[in-house]
Amino acid sequence: MLRKAVVLAGCFAAVSAAIAEPREISLGDLPRPLQAAHADCAASGESVFFSSREFPHAVVFLISCPRERAASWPASLTPRYDPDVPASYPVRVYVARDNSGRDARRIEFPLRDDAGTEVSVTTLPVSAEALREAADPGNSAPPWIEALWKPDTRPDICKIMASWRIVGGVAELRRWRVAPFCNKDGPQYETRYNSVMPRLVVD
Repeated sequence: MLRKAVVLAGCFAAVSAAIAEPREISLGDLPRPLQAAHADCAASGESVFFSSREFPHAVVFLISCPRERAASWPASLTPRYDPDVPASYPVRVYVARDNSGRDARRIEFPLRDDAGTEVSVTTLPVSAEALREAADPGNSAPPWIEALWKPDTRPDICKIMASWRIVGGVAELRRWRVAPFCNKDGPQYETRYNSVMPRLVVD
């Protein structure tokens, strides 16, 4: 995903044995609570790309959204994806009590537009991944989500990178970085918003 490069089509990549490898499954094969929560994102029998990560007090699910794709996004920030490649579609994020999807809650994510105003979206780019705090060996801290993307309509922006902490089923935007250009060393980020950030890891 984010640190393990997403392949050409935007497909998920496995990053750790601690994270279930994303796979293509039918909507009807999702746990029942997730089928219900995701019904407006995919038709019955339609395939979605699905991955999850367990935390001590929650499970984070990332599921592609073929029907909505990135419809909830403001045009200036909409992530680039290939409409002919389902594995590249943006994903919805759910937090549940366990692997059965019990009490699954769809997470909305605040973004920052050019004026610094926060707007909320219901999907994230396919690069999104669930992370934990490195200084939390017991893995008891809340989950984090990070995503990296290229806005589709913005030639003036090479990449955006954002980090959210999930607390009580609510996403808190903790870092927002914009790279006006990229060179051989990668994206050259400018930090537009940053609170105190722990080091995050995937394993």
